[in-house]
Amino acid sequence: MNSSISIFLKFIRLLTPRRESGTNLIIVLHRIGDSVFTVPAIKGLFSNLNESEFTIICFPENKPIYNNVFKDVRVEIFGSRDFLFGGRLASIDARRRIKKLNPYDIIDLTGTISSVSLYIGIKKNSVSGLSDPLWIGAFNNFSYKRKIPHLMDSYIDGVKSYPKVVRPIFNKEFDVNFKRDGIVYIHPFAGWKAKEWGIQNFIELAKKIELNYSVKFIFPFTESNQDFANLLREENLNFIMTKSIDELVELLSSISLIISNDSGPLYITSLLGKPTFSIYGPTNPFYSLPYGKFHKYLRKEIVCSPQSTQYCHTNAGLNCLTLECMKNLSVEEVFCSVIEFLNELSIIKRK
Repeated sequence: MNSSISIFLKFIRLLTPRRESGTNLIIVLHRIGDSVFTVPAIKGLFSNLNESEFTIICFPENKPIYNNVFKDVRVEIFGSRDFLFGGRLASIDARRRIKKLNPYDIIDLTGTISSVSLYIGIKKNSVSGLSDPLWIGAFNNFSYKRKIPHLMDSYIDGVKSYPKVVRPIFNKEFDVNFKRDGIVYIHPFAGWKAKEWGIQNFIELAKKIELNYSVKFIFPFTESNQDFANLLREENLNFIMTKSIDELVELLSSISLIISNDSGPLYITSLLGKPTFSIYGPTNPFYSLPYGKFHKYLRKEIVCSPQSTQYCHTNAGLNCLTLECMKNLSVEEVFCSVIEFLNELSIIKRK
């Protein structure tokens, strides 16, 4: 089945006329965290080539991330309405938009049916990038997605497959610049519940840290988060609810530290050059932990904690009935590790 689909895609690719000139596209249809992980790869690409010759294709929520890093690059957003069948297949309108961009070379750092369906059969010069085995027929040059850490390396492999890249410079550690007298932010949520240490744990942690440091919760302004906001009011804890990724980026740009689960805001913070302290459970930190001494993590290792895979055997906790890796991690353990890290960072205590 896989080979049949690949052969079919290759057949379409070979039949499609090649374009002589146009716009180079970088397709990065990812969640927030993975979008951050693509940045070193794209920076490496631009260490060789002029960034003004490229257009980035991404989801709406990630445009502020790319705009913040790549000032001279055009960013085009494609949202949920541009894809059908649960985001799997590009719509006719989405394909028309790609066609209007006059694609020349495409660097696909998504490598799924959603990205391939955007451009297959549309006139272009070549496709390079990252692919699952199912879709390699759509590519002129490709690298398979890695199954070993770090996630950044997969996207770097994808860029390396582009023949015009010669001796690129890839730096996976973001430059650090942070205030030592700023606020310690706590982001208590994650992409799914199994990755969350727990609201009550974070509240207790905040109370202990607040004895010596300025602490504030940060989380999205949504209807479902109103109860949590009311709870924080009852506990006399400071918080801010962000209404956009732009606002989130602006607020995170001036902090001393963020404490969070394995989540998008944590990785945005690392991209902005701020220290992070992350709590891991059913996911493997070695796949996603930000590089450098300004990023620490803690996890309670148990028999089923992932060692050589990205997720534990319960599908990153989605099928876990007990979530012991999270429940067994005490507030005191996290607090001691955070205080030690704050001292390492020389964060100034409040008066």
